Amino acid sequence: TNNAREGFEYGRKKFFKEAQMLAQLRAHPNVVSVTRVFKANGTAYMVMDYIEGRSLEALRGARLPTDQAVLYIMQLLDGLRAVHALGMLHRDVKPSNIYVTASGSVRLLDFGAAKYFFDNSLSGAMSGSYTDGYAPVEQLPDSGLDEGPWTDVYATGATLYYLLSGDVPRGSTGVDNPMLRALTTEPTPLVRRAPRIPTPLCEVVDRAVATDPTERFPSARALQRALEAAL
Repeated sequence: TNNAREGFEYGRKKFFKEAQMLAQLRAHPNVVSVTRVFKANGTAYMVMDYIEGRSLEALRGARLPTDQAVLYIMQLLDGLRAVHALGMLHRDVKPSNIYVTASGSVRLLDFGAAKYFFDNSLSGAMSGSYTDGYAPVEQLPDSGLDEGPWTDVYATGATLYYLLSGDVPRGSTGVDNPMLRALTTEPTPLVRRAPRIPTPLCEVVDRAVATDPTERFPSARALQRALEAAL
């Protein structure tokens, strides 16, 4: 149908443009390198480096020390700062998309849900993309809330919450619908799930996963500064 063709063409153009933007970060140590972007066979392709390592989800089983978990998150935030500087959001930050190489370097992978936050005309079709447990309310369908760097801040905070506690902020609410859960429940304070974690650090993580976007850290750098001060 015409609508299907138009939707495919929109998606292809969006994918190709975003892949070209990501290719500008190929030298960044904390973002997977896009080495080639091309069109063929009526579609578009993006070639990325193969990252040999383990995801933070896999490493969580080893009970990461607090300082090590924060160190990984600080590297992740370096990568997000570079992504945000391009006017893009990752929108799917979670432990399984963050790899640690043999040298201890963190790499952010999987930009399949990425979008521009400076140009809504290029991003409307992606408004319903989210991963339950790591996505804030503004990513859920029909939220009516703006997305921005604070969106990735939430997911980063939820990732650190998971590394420190083994759970996500709203992981055990008993509410099955993710939209209803995000709108009607407050995140469980980290100190309740991980009482061994220093209170200042718990407070930083709790602010990062605030339900109201305006209560979160507005940028990746702001979250980094807060983490530095809490240690």
